[in-house]
Amino acid sequence: GGVIGAPEGGHTDAKPGVIVNDIINTAPLTIGGSASSHLYLGGNIGYDNSDSGDRITNKAAITATGSFKSIRLGGNIGHARCATISGLNNEAAVTVTSAAKTAASENCYVGGCIGFSDLDSGEVGGLFSNSENSGAVTVALNTNTKLRIGGVIGNSYMIPSGLTNKGTVTVEGVVALPPCWAKKLPFQPLIPLRVPLIQRLMS
Repeated sequence: GGVIGAPEGGHTDAKPGVIVNDIINTAPLTIGGSASSHLYLGGNIGYDNSDSGDRITNKAAITATGSFKSIRLGGNIGHARCATISGLNNEAAVTVTSAAKTAASENCYVGGCIGFSDLDSGEVGGLFSNSENSGAVTVALNTNTKLRIGGVIGNSYMIPSGLTNKGTVTVEGVVALPPCWAKKLPFQPLIPLRVPLIQRLMS
């Protein structure tokens, strides 16, 4: 992350509690190269396992261009495993370029604020609230990788409340049709997709 790599909290064990408040990133981040592990990249935090977070702001572009097992990319947080989090604000572009790749069996999770969120085993109902994205979210993967993309959050197991997206969400390149679209076809086709995701979903 631009400020913290991975804060570790105590919301599921006896560790001291960790609270992450009032952090700002103003430096652009670009990650390339090649690795067999997951990429957790956020403007403020890469992998967030804190107890709670609030007033977290990113003002610089976040870009993934490399090859990884999976990509979890967010303007503020790449992967969130927090008990509660609020007050995220992303003001800059979040981009996965056409040079980026993931393993065929893995996903690409991208969100204006958070790429991916989940909960520890035994936890119930983490809360993600009062957050806003105004940066453009763009994914340009030429692959059949499964995509999970959102203006505020790409994939979430937390309870959302008071979330606002003001940025464009665009998918470019070649992606696989979801099984529900291709259920009448004897194969899983690939289609070129060059229009904003929001426009496609509303048409």
